[in-house]
Amino acid sequence: MHDARADQDYPSTNLVSHELGQHWFGDYVQGRDWANIWLNEGFATYLEALYTQHQEGNDAYRFAIYNDQLAEQQEDRDSYRRPIVYTDAMDMFDRTTHEKGAAVLDMLRYLLDGAEAASHPASQNELFFQALRHYLIEHRAQSADTADLIEPCGQLPGKNWVGFSTNGYFGPDVRTTWLRPATTPQPRRRRSASCKSKQAIEKRPSSTCR
Repeated sequence: MHDARADQDYPSTNLVSHELGQHWFGDYVQGRDWANIWLNEGFATYLEALYTQHQEGNDAYRFAIYNDQLAEQQEDRDSYRRPIVYTDAMDMFDRTTHEKGAAVLDMLRYLLDGAEAASHPASQNELFFQALRHYLIEHRAQSADTADLIEPCGQLPGKNWVGFSTNGYFGPDVRTTWLRPATTPQPRRRRSASCKSKQAIEKRPSSTCR
């Protein structure tokens, strides 16, 4: 990407691992529509962290995921909240698509294989990566949606998958938060400065301040 001297200050490792990840999650299997673009971008961001784990160890990996969580939480807290699967293409390339998508994939890995498995570089011995392999083979050179990703996870033996199956966590119960198609993000409501000052003086919450 640039010469060896510049690489010391501005390494391209994350950029390269991100774009290489999209050869698999984006080119080999494409998100079916804009609503499922996180299957491209969330995976690419997650694969940055996985390469970090391979190259620099588990502490660096956990720090990368931690930073992804902080970035998404800041957007949720200061700007707006929206589901991951979403219909407005103009609002798709944000922290929810990239960083929250990566954090959700890390959570899936933990749920399937536990903390111990997630503490070392990725391995095909892990159930999570076996499920991803099935997803890629099943939908190779085609498009897929979020349910297609979750389905092989739910088929793994010996796992209580009610919370994350297509009929549970990624199903109707969660369409009001993560997966419901929505037209606009929900902005975070802010209280006025005068309202905050009044509450601070009275030292008690006010039901009239919004």
